[in-house]
Amino acid sequence: MRVFVVEESVALSIRLLERLRAAPELTVIGSAQTVADAVRAIGVLAPDVVITDTEMAEGSGFALLHVMKARQAVGGAGPRVLVWTGCQDPRRQALAQGLGAEAHFDKAREVDLLVDYCRRAAARNG
Repeated sequence: MRVFVVEESVALSIRLLERLRAAPELTVIGSAQTVADAVRAIGVLAPDVVITDTEMAEGSGFALLHVMKARQAVGGAGPRVLVWTGCQDPRRQALAQGLGAEAHFDKAREVDLLVDYCRRAAARNG
């Protein structure tokens, strides 16, 4: 399963990327720190899964979710979208879900759960 990560924090991105790369079922194909970079890269790389934060200094992860939902409406199926964020507001989670996010993970406490979720998804699709 090909994974793309969108996270503005270099330290958090490295932490997550290392964990994902340790899972043999997963292939990290790229990462971005901004929504603009993510939109460009996702369009070219066509990942199976996009993991994104919703809070970024240069653009909102919700804007990325809007773009991905619009692309799916035009082009059919797209990548699974998983949100990992420090904000656990139920309203924001509902908004993300309405925009196509499949699951939410707390970036401070649920990195292992996120990686396991991706591994199980890869096993189901494998």
